[in-house]
Amino acid sequence: MKYFFYLAFIISHFFFFSKSSAENLGLNISRIILASPSNQDSSINFVFDNTQTLLISLLAETGSFIIKNQRFNLLEIDAKDTLQFNSKIMKLQGLHFYGDFYISTVKQWKLFIYENYWSEPYGWTNNSISTCGGINMLGGYGLLSGGEIMKEFTEIPTHSVIRIVANYHYIDAWSGETGFMRVNNGKDKTMEYVWTEKHDFSKGANVTSICGAKYPENKLTTNIDLTFPHSDTSLVIGFGSTLDQDPLENSFGVSNLQIYLK
Repeated sequence: MKYFFYLAFIISHFFFFSKSSAENLGLNISRIILASPSNQDSSINFVFDNTQTLLISLLAETGSFIIKNQRFNLLEIDAKDTLQFNSKIMKLQGLHFYGDFYISTVKQWKLFIYENYWSEPYGWTNNSISTCGGINMLGGYGLLSGGEIMKEFTEIPTHSVIRIVANYHYIDAWSGETGFMRVNNGKDKTMEYVWTEKHDFSKGANVTSICGAKYPENKLTTNIDLTFPHSDTSLVIGFGSTLDQDPLENSFGVSNLQIYLK
């Protein structure tokens, strides 16, 4: 009788553990350590259908961490904490990074400043904003005409190249005057012209008055996109024009200001 009891006990526990394993279909482990000899990689190799592989490895020779398929490294983090993606297509719901970012071997621009002027900014010598058509801008009709507005951007992270992107807007009766942008990248940080463009509102046909006075805007927007060497922790940017009339006659505005670093 006692042998029958032992057998029943074993069978019942066998089915209990089998059922538990079938339901979990896996193994829960709180910690795994792969401790290879110093001259060998520490790796986990996933194989599917004997044809597709995915290798996760810490390389002994370089100290790099890689994720690799059968063709090339999909992801690599080197000993200097540089992250490199080599995939042709990368889909992300969100991305936050605070160091250098590479696609293949190409270092990418990092967005440092974005001002859209949906609300009043700070730090400019004139912080007034307006709307022309559907564009929110710094300055604009009745606000900015001749002269220049400036702002200093500080606490810029380590970089060697800077890129400035912005939209410059010509409003109303420009008659050959010049819009310009300056930055303090001259000798002893003097202000230097880095972009200029003349505009004449009368040079267009079948144009429309978009905002401001009765004069039509035959060229409301021009894009500024320039790059230059820069490594200082601060940068002064100025936008201006050679207009010399009342801002109700002709004016300018700036929108979509972006500063990128490399």
